[in-house]
Amino acid sequence: MSNILKNSLLIGSGFAGGLIAGCLLSRVSEKEKLQQMMERVEKRLEELNQRSLTMKLRSAEQLQEVRNKLRKELSNPVPDLYKATESLTLDESDLADV
Repeated sequence: MSNILKNSLLIGSGFAGGLIAGCLLSRVSEKEKLQQMMERVEKRLEELNQRSLTMKLRSAEQLQEVRNKLRKELSNPVPDLYKATESLTLDESDLADV
């Protein structure tokens, strides 16, 4: 074979080998990147679910407190006026100023 043909085959096979190796390595790299990204997404989703659960529990507690306060207030809607005016004093001098 001539020298030019040998050099052409050597350069062509080197180029093809480099191209194939680059494709194979880049695909592995892309798979690793995709796997890392999926792990980060799963971690973020887990954190989000935990925060969501915490918020649900906190809001349920606050709602229960409001319900209890409303129930307490509505159980006796008419105030006891005797107890409310028990400490008030009224005599004739207070009536004269009016």
